[in-house]
Amino acid sequence: MICTRPALFALVLGLATLLPAAPVQAQEHLFGSVDDPAELPRPAWWMRSNHVEGLAGLSLIGAQWRSGSRIRAHLESRRAVLDLDGSVRAGIYGRYDPDTDERYDILRALRYARFDGQSLYLRVGVSDRTRMGHGLVMDYYQGAAIWDERTVGAEAALTGRFLRVSGMTSDVRMNRLLAGRVEFSPRGRLRVPGGLVIGVGLTTDRRFPEEGPRVPTARELDIRLTAARSGGFRLEPFAAAAEYLRYGRGFMLGADLQTDNFIDLARLHARLAVQYAEDRFVPGYFGSFYEVNNPSAEVIASETLGEGPAIGIGSASAGTYLLSEFRLVFFESFEFRTAFRRYFGNQRLSTFHVRVFLRTSNLFFSFGEDRAGLNGFLGLFNDVGDLSVMSFRADYRLTGPLWLAVDARYAYQFILETDEVSRYAAQRRFEPFVGFRVDL
Repeated sequence: MICTRPALFALVLGLATLLPAAPVQAQEHLFGSVDDPAELPRPAWWMRSNHVEGLAGLSLIGAQWRSGSRIRAHLESRRAVLDLDGSVRAGIYGRYDPDTDERYDILRALRYARFDGQSLYLRVGVSDRTRMGHGLVMDYYQGAAIWDERTVGAEAALTGRFLRVSGMTSDVRMNRLLAGRVEFSPRGRLRVPGGLVIGVGLTTDRRFPEEGPRVPTARELDIRLTAARSGGFRLEPFAAAAEYLRYGRGFMLGADLQTDNFIDLARLHARLAVQYAEDRFVPGYFGSFYEVNNPSAEVIASETLGEGPAIGIGSASAGTYLLSEFRLVFFESFEFRTAFRRYFGNQRLSTFHVRVFLRTSNLFFSFGEDRAGLNGFLGLFNDVGDLSVMSFRADYRLTGPLWLAVDARYAYQFILETDEVSRYAAQRRFEPFVGFRVDL
């Protein structure tokens, strides 16, 4: 019997403790938030920021304005970072209930806490753009798609000479999405980038009965090797296969061109891959919209509250996908990442992702967008539809300790439940705050 209970994640962490140490640089850069420049501990003491902030301002959620107050704290050392962000809102109809209506809201004030050791990476926080392996099963998973119901998850990875073990859970209570992965290098090349790597993974959702007819459980197998090196660049072809035990199968063949350190300035990654899916298989199904598009949830049209635009895995038709991806990172200060999966078939299954991040001494800026239900590339130029998740954050120093913090989000809210299926509609938020930052 396949293990789909908390033992899956416990097994991953248990194996991790048995592995010998290896440099953290050998971790997979596209796993979870392991290489997110907005979160990474900065190497020099004079670059690190330890501060607390008190802010107040306005909050527009849907069609209603409210006032709000907010406390944030950011603490970092050479290996660890803690980031907290708590808010309360109130308007003419009273306080905004989702801020304080359950004990879990206390945990939601944790944006993330992470540790980057010599061999171990550990992060607790809301999952963002999480990928397992090559992304055939889990790609750009988003734990904050339903913002008021966002969950605080965990991800961990440990690399040894021959083995790398990684795992994630979308909720620290381990009652939702669980994924584990083991990679093996026959020649012990996991200490340094490159070489032959074989990986196996398992992903399941504990919200569904283990033997139930709807539970999405996927297992995958992949292989990658370094075909060529030149001037720090590596060409790495790979192949992957995956199967949903109660649905369909999919395959992926592609290549990565990447460098981990380009003239001590940047890191670059480019990918081109072909994916083939049988009926009832969607590449990257555990992705940005999984929380609102799974066997027990669906998106409904926000304007009419009518039939939803999303296609479920049970009704997905076979087809071929072309995946192109590009990522450029200037260490600690800038990131641009985009991916487009073009579906060639009779359904609207193309997807698009983009991330932009910039940090200076007086500015912190981040923007992310995920879109689905596209016909093709030209669909990117249409109006933003119901299958979109966006986040915008800009912190700007006005003068001295006075900061302006602007957050905007396009996510989902719960509407109703019928036939054991929760239905969600788009929700827009806009929140400008002003306050003081005290450096510690």
